[in-house]
Amino acid sequence: MIIFDIIDGLLDFSLSWRLYLCAAVSIGFAIFLHYSFGDHIWVWFISIPSAIFGIIFGFYWQIKADRR
Repeated sequence: MIIFDIIDGLLDFSLSWRLYLCAAVSIGFAIFLHYSFGDHIWVWFISIPSAIFGIIFGFYWQIKADRR
């Protein structure tokens, strides 16, 4: 039963709309940068950390919402 509880917790966590919202916005921002400014090296240095930050923020937001 413990395995099913772990799987249920992971599915609840990964299927949250908060995570997908933050991931979609941050990935959309990265795509916008690449289409607007081309394939310059500074675009990669801005887009990759912003995408990672967006996904981490989505996890943080979901954790805070679950604790309420």
